[in-house]
Amino acid sequence: MPRADVVQVEDGEDDLGRGQTEPLGDTGGPTQSGAFIETLRPGAAASKKHWYRHEDDMMHGLEGGVARVEEGVVTVLNTGQTACFKAGTPVWRHLENCAGSPARHLAVRTRSGDDVATRADTDDTVSILNGGKAYRDGGGDVTGRKSYHGVG
Repeated sequence: MPRADVVQVEDGEDDLGRGQTEPLGDTGGPTQSGAFIETLRPGAAASKKHWYRHEDDMMHGLEGGVARVEEGVVTVLNTGQTACFKAGTPVWRHLENCAGSPARHLAVRTRSGDDVATRADTDDTVSILNGGKAYRDGGGDVTGRKSYHGVG
């Protein structure tokens, strides 16, 4: 029987700025896709510049405009617009809120369970394996760990 869970909003702040995440993709335990709604406060970025080896990635604008930066080219993702990224295509990308008000978008991606996100500028990687993330510096040393449910 399908489940309908109450989504727990997660507030956070880090070196990328302040925002909220509403994980949507865990209800019912899907194994092939993950989804979340992310709210970026003014000046915040969703991530560092990166690309995924095995996971497709999609963003859909829900409220406000968010700057989509691909290979240094800035395009505003407005309400109702969608951007998709094919797995294995090394296009450096990230989202940031350059406006004066919060911006919300829906993110959907594949849950491969075994992937590597490569980050620009630093050669850092994020390995995703069996429900966990391992952050590695350019030399391959683990610099941090975090749980991963295919939502961010």
